Amino acid sequence: MENSFKRSDWISLTALIFSIPAIIYASIEFFDKRNEKVSIENLDVSTDYLHVSKIDITRDGKTYVSEVAEWQKIRLINDSDFPITIIDSHVECDGRKASDLNKPFFNSVKYSNEKIKLIQQQEFPLKLNSKEVKEIYVLLNIPLEINMGEAYLLTSMDTSNLSMSSSIYKMVTEFDFDNYEKNIDKNMSKTAMTEVLGITITSDIGNKITLERPLIIEKEEGFKMLDEYNNSFVYLKKSEALFKVNELLLRNSRPIRKAFDELKITFETSNNNMVSFEYTQDDFLK
Repeated sequence: MENSFKRSDWISLTALIFSIPAIIYASIEFFDKRNEKVSIENLDVSTDYLHVSKIDITRDGKTYVSEVAEWQKIRLINDSDFPITIIDSHVECDGRKASDLNKPFFNSVKYSNEKIKLIQQQEFPLKLNSKEVKEIYVLLNIPLEINMGEAYLLTSMDTSNLSMSSSIYKMVTEFDFDNYEKNIDKNMSKTAMTEVLGITITSDIGNKITLERPLIIEKEEGFKMLDEYNNSFVYLKKSEALFKVNELLLRNSRPIRKAFDELKITFETSNNNMVSFEYTQDDFLK
């Protein structure tokens, strides 16, 4: 009886040993199926226009465009066997988180006859079905070095649309840093500032004032670009804008320096996975 039990025990143990590889394989296959396989590509776009997005005014009297914005066309690919959801996005500048990515995203952006068409807003969070490929346009803020920013201000401000007494002209050219709190912060509502001038104001007390232009605005007829309605600054083809800026810098013997090495644009899924693409200074200047 004892020998019979032992034989049974050995048979069971042998069966268990032979089943272990199958168990391991099934486990690997299960986790592999739940492993997100997402990739991203930054595509060339034909709508390579630059928009003034931020202006900095320093205590020592320097006024310059500190950021411009450019539409990027990207392709998201879900190679997973199940749907995924993009729940967050942000931009890092040379390894430091700079800001959240501008929203909303759009299926397409077209420039024609001084009109900018933002076509079909993409809902966020962004969902991709299994094996789905989705192409979207995102508005990327790009920092400028101070010399380039000063030249960009001179070449982008449309003086034909600004009288010498206009509010935004005075704010940019005659900004009274010391009396900012008295003249602007207390006496003008931020809502009025945004509606009339197309800007919001933030301050680094004692050092710098930032005038920020929210470029994507929501109107009754849908989302529009601010520069269609507020023409204080012209938007130009990137090649034309950079030519004008570099020409002005060279003519005045001002150095051309870079403001960053790499912008990293990251999308995060609901499973806390990250997918990114890089935008370099060379990408900006090409």
